[in-house]
Order: sequence, then structure tokens, then C-alpha cells
Amino acid sequence: MTTNTLQIKLSKAITLFIMGITLICCPALHAQSTRDTLKTAADADWIALQQALPMFKSQAERHKYNSKETSNLARKQFEYNYQKKKIKLAKAFWDNYPQDARRHHARAIFIYANPYFIGEIPSEQQQFLDSLPSGEFYQMMRKLPIDHKARQQWLEKGNEMVAEVLNSQAAVEQKEDAAFSLLYRDFQQATIYHGFLPKKRKQKSDYWQMVSTYYWQGLQLRFDEHIKKYASLPILAERAKTILSRLKSYAPEYTESFWKHLYKGQIDDHGNLANEAGMKALRKTASDQMRVLEAVAGNKALEMEFTAMDGRKISLTELRGKVVLVDFWASWCKPCLAEIRYLKEAYEKYHEQGFEIVGICFDDERSRMHVKELLRRNKMSWPQRFEGSGFTSDSYRHLYGITSLPTVWLLDRNGKIVNKQARGRKLEPLIRQYLGLDKKE
Repeated sequence: MTTNTLQIKLSKAITLFIMGITLICCPALHAQSTRDTLKTAADADWIALQQALPMFKSQAERHKYNSKETSNLARKQFEYNYQKKKIKLAKAFWDNYPQDARRHHARAIFIYANPYFIGEIPSEQQQFLDSLPSGEFYQMMRKLPIDHKARQQWLEKGNEMVAEVLNSQAAVEQKEDAAFSLLYRDFQQATIYHGFLPKKRKQKSDYWQMVSTYYWQGLQLRFDEHIKKYASLPILAERAKTILSRLKSYAPEYTESFWKHLYKGQIDDHGNLANEAGMKALRKTASDQMRVLEAVAGNKALEMEFTAMDGRKISLTELRGKVVLVDFWASWCKPCLAEIRYLKEAYEKYHEQGFEIVGICFDDERSRMHVKELLRRNKMSWPQRFEGSGFTSDSYRHLYGITSLPTVWLLDRNGKIVNKQARGRKLEPLIRQYLGLDKKE
């Protein structure tokens, strides 16, 4: 054996000996190396998931989606592909990193995605659906084939995720969050299919109220059970607002009865839960909501207090004696922007005679500077409320049940809502009417 060969063998033996000693004597070093590798992979996968959250990756993609040339079917397929990628990445993160605290956020992303599982569309049906005008959107949705297998897999995986949390040693807040995500997922699915029902006609109002009662009763029973189980958590009040503000779009009468049900405490049959923090918060929210319902119906004066973007303290109570337009809007809402010229004309012409505008902006925090510039550029000097939570999460949207923009409420001198259509050319005659100007001429 040559000297060089002996040296090579000796070097390998020493290397293997050192590695063995390291693994035996310092297992922590090996474990740390594994953890670092996993952390690097988890961080990379988390970044990929976060990057998949925005619906549009570019302005060009957004423009194409919003283009009149894009069919309803193409938009729905785009939405589905977006949701599919999101739930795939969220599921992978949940499965691959059981010790990562971020997996609970991944679980929420997966469950709240609420995709509409579009099945394979035959070419002749594709042509027909593509040809339907925008006004036939719901007809198109009723005719879309559903991928039942993919939908069932998504439902079962969500159930599995939540079951894991509920059967773990997780804190009660985390268990409530998981349980509510499942309840809200099923609620979202119900709203999808309820929304595709044939257009409701006034002459069948009793019929549709009966449909709503039986359709949504299961939701109420499930939410009642959720409340009983997590009665100690104040977040129940927010949960109620989240569900019922959306339910109002589909079943306004049933929503009102739901709030009354919560207000009367009919969930707590024996009064054992009355002093729990969650029940107290829920009762207060329901009480506030009952007052709002009365005001929105025009039966009592509307109450609203906030600090405007420019620092002014605004209270509708202090504006009694004036005719006030409450304008719910957002900078991304094109019909809202189209109303600005009518608002400015009315404000400049009638402000000195007792007309006031109160703006409620539903933009999120990222748009704050954009909104300020829009107000400055358009010389919109009336007070603006800006919470910065965005349309989906804004507390006023939940409290007042705002389901679409723009929404406008015209208040008379007593603070009562007298008109909800005071837009465009309709605005000025209504202002004159409630200021009593036409009587003076």
C-alpha cells in the first residue's frame, strides 16, 4: 500500500470518526441543523402563500378582469384558478409544518377561500355561457357544472383541520377561531347557492320569506350552539356582526329577527350564561343593532359619532336642525366617484342654508394618502370618517348593514332617514324639499 493511499484512508476514517462523535456527543447540533433547514423551507413556502393572496398580480391583469370584453364565465374561471392555487399552497403548509405557528393562518386561508368548484365544461356549453350578457350572470352560474369531487375533498380537509385543533391542547380562543371558520365556511357556501335562486318577485314576498326562514334556520341553530360553547369569549359579538351583516343581503327580514333573538337572550334557556363575558358583549351589540334597525327604518333619529380625518369631532346629534346626507363610499367604487360632482354642487349651493354631508369612507389603510389626495383634488371639504379597515372589515359596515356602494341616507332636520335614493339629479330636489326652500318661493 502506497503512502498516499494510506493517508487518504486515514483521512476518511478520521472524518467518519469525528462525524460519529458529533452525532453521539452533540445530537443538539444535528437537530438544530434539521430545524434550520425546515425553517428555511417553511419561510419560503410561507412567502409563496402570501404572494398568492392578492387576486391580481399586475394592473394589466386587473384591467383585463374588469374589461367589458371579458365574459362572466372568464371572470369566474379566473377567480376559481386563483382560489385553487391559494388553497393548494395553504393545504401544503398545514400538512408540512405541524409545529409552525403560522399553520393556523394557513388553515384560515384554506377554509375561508370559499371557491366555486367549476367542473369540466363541454365546448358547446362553453360557447353558450360565454355568449350570455352580463345581466344573465345568475343564469350562467346555475348552468355551470360543479366538480363535486374537488369540492368534497376541500370540505373534508377543512373538517379535518378543525377537528385537529379542537382535539388538541390549544387555547380556547384558538379553538373558537377554528370552530367559527367552519361555521362561516358553510354559511358562505349557503350564500352562494341562495344567491343563484331565481329572482324574487314582490307578489311572492310571503313565499320568499318562508324560504328564507327554513333556509337559514340551520345557521341560527349552529350559531346558537357556538355561542353556548364559547360564552366566555367577547369575540362572539364580532362573530355575530360578521355573519348578520352579510346575511342581510340575502334575507333582511330574517336578519332582523335573528338580532332580536340574540337581544332577548333566547339562546340561554336557563340564564346560566348571562354573566359570561361573551354573552354580555353579544347582548350589548344586539342592543346597539336594534337601535340601528329602528333608525334605518326611519322610526327614530340616526346616531353616529366619530373623529373625522381632519380631526373634527362629528356627532349627528349635534347636527340636528340641518338636512344631512350620509354618504357611504370608497375610492375604488366608480359609481361613488361619479357622484362627487353632484355632492359638490349641492354642498356649495346649500351648505350655508343648512345642508351638510358626512362621508363614511370604506378604503383600507394602504389607501389613506390616496383618499386624502382625492379629497384635496376634488375640494371635498365635508367631514370624512376613515377607519382604514376596508369594506369587508369596517365596523360601520357591520353596524349599519351596508352591503353595496354607494349607499346614501338623507336625514331630515330631526335626524331621521327620509330617503335612501338621494343620488345624482334626484339629490337637489330632495335637499330643497327637506330644507323647506320650495315653500318659501
